[in-house]
Amino acid sequence: MPAHNLKAWIDGRRERLRWIDFTAYAHRVFAAGNERWFVDPHVHAGGLGQAQGVIGTEVLSIDVLAPYFAALVPNSESPAAAAQAMFEQAAPSAFVSEVLDALAHSLGGKVDLVVKIPSPADVLRAAGLIGEATFDDLDDTAIALANMLRTYAERPLSGILVTASADVTDDEAEALETVVSAARHYDWCVAISLDNATQPAADGPPIGADVVLYPGCDFAALAGTRDAGGGLDPAFWAGGIAPPDQGRVLAYGIIPADAQPETVVRCAAGLKQT
Repeated sequence: MPAHNLKAWIDGRRERLRWIDFTAYAHRVFAAGNERWFVDPHVHAGGLGQAQGVIGTEVLSIDVLAPYFAALVPNSESPAAAAQAMFEQAAPSAFVSEVLDALAHSLGGKVDLVVKIPSPADVLRAAGLIGEATFDDLDDTAIALANMLRTYAERPLSGILVTASADVTDDEAEALETVVSAARHYDWCVAISLDNATQPAADGPPIGADVVLYPGCDFAALAGTRDAGGGLDPAFWAGGIAPPDQGRVLAYGIIPADAQPETVVRCAAGLKQT
């Protein structure tokens, strides 16, 4: 069963939450850069599990698109077709299912499992898109993402995280309604990460998300915001400023792949005490 840590924070039933993305860091430090990181589910789940023992996130992001991208053949003439062919690969789906099963077994009831997917525009860029995507391409890609998420409906997931490297346009937000609707159907929380934002958005959460994450913002930038997380920016993992002692805080961030393990251990231990 999900731990419901994230839902409890969203609903106001808890004041503090740690959500730390350490996939790239775990690959380097706990899996020694193993080339089968996105191929062998035992290597992947084992590395994440070891990292969790040290870092202690209360919400664990699982990058479900990375193994699909390994099967992607970019096509600048038809990025949507390239993305569709990628989603039809069976091996990535089997890999993700086994990783989720292994993590649910080892972390069950203590840590929320959240599946992380890139925005449709980012999928299309990876598939070879140059310039702006059409609404039809965004919509087709969002439908493919939603269908992919449905294959994991039987796993004890707590939510989805949509990551966006650029501003979410109105067309993309409309296309993402399919993804959000799928998540709501399974009672999953919905988060969106604005990866390159340096200041919180003034007009509230895009795509109707429950929470907006700002991995590039420090705690000072997030002061006064609601339903937003961040603060654990790269400077934090180099020994930066800890979360505020008081108030409602969702401490979120991504540990850089090249972060120093001694510093990460010290920073993670400090977070557990706040």
